[in-house]
Amino acid sequence: MNKSMKKNIRHFFLLTAFAAGTIHLVNRFIDFTASMKNILKTENGNFFDWKNGKIYYTRRGSGTPVLLIHDLSPLSSSYEWCRYAKKLEKQHTVYTIDLLGCGRSEKPYLTYTNYLYVQLITDFVKEVIKDAPTVIATGSSISFVTLAENMNNHLFHKIIAINPPMPEKFNRTPSNSSTLKKALLEVPILGTFIYNVKTHEKNIQKLFYTEYFNKPQLASSKMLDAYYEASHMNGSHGKYLMASIEGQYMDNCILHALKKLSIPFYVVESRSNPDSVQIVTSYAKQSSMIETAYISNVKHLPQLEAPDKLAEVIRMLFEREQQQSMNIYKNDSRYFSHDAFTQSVFLFMTLYFLTKCFSIYDTLFFYKMSFFYPYYFSVTAPLSECRLSSDMLSVYVFPYRSHK
Repeated sequence: MNKSMKKNIRHFFLLTAFAAGTIHLVNRFIDFTASMKNILKTENGNFFDWKNGKIYYTRRGSGTPVLLIHDLSPLSSSYEWCRYAKKLEKQHTVYTIDLLGCGRSEKPYLTYTNYLYVQLITDFVKEVIKDAPTVIATGSSISFVTLAENMNNHLFHKIIAINPPMPEKFNRTPSNSSTLKKALLEVPILGTFIYNVKTHEKNIQKLFYTEYFNKPQLASSKMLDAYYEASHMNGSHGKYLMASIEGQYMDNCILHALKKLSIPFYVVESRSNPDSVQIVTSYAKQSSMIETAYISNVKHLPQLEAPDKLAEVIRMLFEREQQQSMNIYKNDSRYFSHDAFTQSVFLFMTLYFLTKCFSIYDTLFFYKMSFFYPYYFSVTAPLSECRLSSDMLSVYVFPYRSHK
């Protein structure tokens, strides 16, 4: 090897080291500046010490529990529900959660899978909420919510899916190309740089204007900053979740779980989504427990863009459920009334038989039986009182005075 070749190799390694150092400094600078506004504060919440990392959550209000789960993305956090949660606090105990790898929760270096979040949600409900909550989940998060209910029957009271994708979308498995994307994003310096490019402020703004909001002017700078900050908290370690999503490790078939549903399941889909009709139809045909509704003039995040409109749609769904429950109750009440009449007649005849067999003072004389609504009967006897002599049973019959 001649001197010129050695010199070129030396220059190559020096330039590579310099470039890597520069990129690392840029990555650190982005992490530092992204959290300067401190929009996602932790003072108002708590941390759940889960086995794979600390999970940030909030608890507000009082009443029946409601769990709000944000979309499955390293950009997202419980900030997604900040406007809608306030509307539930007066009647419900509202829990919001930052999923593992998102927002203020820890972001460990591991392969994120659907069943990882199934375990997280199951443990959170059992150890923190300690009751069956109504779950409202956005986008792809509905996949692990559905599977959690399938593995733990009646873990939830009801499920509401906000703009979920096609259920068939979760049938994918990792391929060679998706695995390569995952490996590239997990590279220490270069992968972090690629992640920072994907989560740049301009890309987040474009996402809001094209996919998240129907009216871009409603996307405030604070919302954009909150999503930017969430993606870069804990040293841009959100890239590990992004790597698992890009590698298709988060997908898991939910069709079998939808078919076995035993609790109410609601799908709220935006009409602005060009595939909304196909999505709603695909969910509705899976189970009779699934109810669907459309919401207009919004896109992927109605809870941020138009929380009042979302609240009205969910209220209408609940009223529909209550009306159906009332109809079932009325039908059951008719059968119950018939059964009560039969039981009353049986009890009366039993008492009559016992008094005939065991009375020692006088013989009961039945001279009138009247039925009033609903199925009321009365008995008269010449005696003011009749006591059975059995030690085990005493029966009193008080006279009925008819008005002549």
